Amino acid sequence: MPIVSEVMVSEVVTVDVSASIVDAAKWMIQQEKGPLPVMEGDRLHAMITDRDIIAHVVAEGLDPNSLAVHDIATHELVTIGPERDVEEAHRLMAQQELDRILVVDGDRLVGIVSANSAKNSAPPGCSVDWQKPRNSPPPDHSLNMRLDERLCGPRCEQ
Repeated sequence: MPIVSEVMVSEVVTVDVSASIVDAAKWMIQQEKGPLPVMEGDRLHAMITDRDIIAHVVAEGLDPNSLAVHDIATHELVTIGPERDVEEAHRLMAQQELDRILVVDGDRLVGIVSANSAKNSAPPGCSVDWQKPRNSPPPDHSLNMRLDERLCGPRCEQ
């Protein structure tokens, strides 16, 4: 089984904690990214998604020019180390209903691993399907995908 550092993207697009919501949204569009890790200097601080902006700013009728990324970002982060097995990343994404997780080495952001990169690294004979959760409210974040490992062999079992 490969390790996370072998399948992660190491060039991660980020946004500064003090950026305005408008600037973050423009940056997401320019970089074609939905989620952005939020940095405070060199330190990983939070995560903001396009859904956060819709749910916490647009739907609430708030002024996006008067809010900073910090105000609406998710501060409880799900992370994994670069030397962990991709199988563990599969389980973590499934348990947390995420389609990507941040890769950290100590307190340093070193990459991001997505469901697609983890899925493509599944061992032979392991069928990994991503599905939206059924009959459950969406989590507080926009990454509401889960891993369905029903058809996996012994190397993928939880």
